[in-house]
Amino acid sequence: MEKMSAGEKLGRRLRKAAIDERKKTWVFLFNNLQKELDYKIIINGNTIIAKDNKDNTMGRMTFSVFNDAEERVLEGELIRVMDKEAAVGTLMHLQALINNPDITIITIILGEESSSAYRSAREKGRSHLEASKSTSAYKQFSACGFTEVVTNKALEENEMSLPRVTLRLPQY
Repeated sequence: MEKMSAGEKLGRRLRKAAIDERKKTWVFLFNNLQKELDYKIIINGNTIIAKDNKDNTMGRMTFSVFNDAEERVLEGELIRVMDKEAAVGTLMHLQALINNPDITIITIILGEESSSAYRSAREKGRSHLEASKSTSAYKQFSACGFTEVVTNKALEENEMSLPRVTLRLPQY
């Protein structure tokens, strides 16, 4: 096994410290939101379920985590959200992030409200970047640190059947 240089060791410690700090922030946000919503979270493999205090399912999402070059990606899909007013999708995504704190990119298939805002912005001639930032999904996840919108030619040309936003933590 090759020995790590002092710089590599320092880099590894800094990445670990950054991951630990992100996780603390996500736990803080999760706890506050969970208290506000009064929902419990059930995790079953790559499925997260939010239930109210009467054991009614208020939301369900599936997610996958994979490597993309040097980055870890979380891709979540809300399957069912019963409580349209509550930030139940954010709560479930936060749980997935807490369980995978090394995530640096998150891809979200936009729900009804965010899709409507996104499509409206695109119809007004706004770019993918501008339209993405107009969504409630962007506002919610930028509070979690994911502030950089990832874009490419297909997204700029609006070639999506289901609008999705990919966000990245700022590079340091």
